[in-house]
Amino acid sequence: MGRTVMSRKIAGVMIAVLALGACDSWLGENKPPPLPGKRISVLSREKMVEPDIGGPLAKIILPPPEENDDWPQAGGYSNHAMHHLVVGDALQRLWKSDAGTGAGKRRKLLGQPIIAEGRVFTVDASSMVSAFDASTGKRLWSVDLTPKDTSEVYTSGGLAYEDGQIFAATGFAQVVAVDARSGRIDWRQGVSGPLRGAPTVRGGRVFAVTVDNQTHALAAEDGSVLWTHSGLTETTGLLAGNSPAVDGNMVIVPYSSGEVFALRVENG
Repeated sequence: MGRTVMSRKIAGVMIAVLALGACDSWLGENKPPPLPGKRISVLSREKMVEPDIGGPLAKIILPPPEENDDWPQAGGYSNHAMHHLVVGDALQRLWKSDAGTGAGKRRKLLGQPIIAEGRVFTVDASSMVSAFDASTGKRLWSVDLTPKDTSEVYTSGGLAYEDGQIFAATGFAQVVAVDARSGRIDWRQGVSGPLRGAPTVRGGRVFAVTVDNQTHALAAEDGSVLWTHSGLTETTGLLAGNSPAVDGNMVIVPYSSGEVFALRVENG
C-alpha cells in the first residue's frame, strides 16, 4: 500500500512539472524571436471565384444554335466542344435496333455510339462493332474485334471516326481500324495495356490512353507508333476511362493518377 501511495505522489509531481512547462508556452513566455524576413503564403496562388455582379460578363450572350449532322467521337468533336446545338421541341424515338451484347457480370458496356456518314456506329460489351443506317436503324454490317488467339472477354473503350475509318480502343490492349463502309479490319496495333476510354482522332493521328496511364499516338493510315507518353502508374484504377481532347497542336490527356498533361501533337 505504501508503494502505491508513493507512486501516485511521484506521478502527481511529474504532471505538475509538465503543466508548469506548458504554461510558459500558453502564456507566450520564453519563445524565441521570429526569423527576420517577409512572410509569403504558400497558398498565394489560390483564388476564390467571385461573381461579376453588374460587370461586363454579367449578361450571357450565346451564338445562334447550330444543327450538327455528325457526332463522330465520344466527345462530339476531337476538342470535346460541341458549343450551342439545336434540338427539337418534342423529342421522339424514330427507331430501335439491337446493338449486341449488353453489360453483365464479367463485361461492362462503356463505348458510346457515334454518328458519321449517315450511319450510327456502336461497340457492344463483347467487342462487336456494328453500323446502322441513321434514318432507318437497319444493320449494315458487324465485325468482331476479338483477336483470334484469345477466347477471353474484355471490356472495350469506345469508337472514333475520321476520313472513312472507325478507330476502336479495345480491352485486348489493341487499337483497331475498321473501314466505315464495309466493316473490313484495316489494321491492329498493340499498346501497353487495355483501353477503357474511347480514342480521339484528328489530322491523321489517333490518341489512346491505356489503363496503365500511357498515351499512344498512332498513325491513322497504318497504325504505326508515332510517340508515347507515360504518367504515374496506379496500382488501382477506374473501370472506365477518359478520351484525350485535341485542339490545334495540343492534346490534353487525363490520367487516373489525377495528372493532366498538355502534350504537343507532333512529338508528345
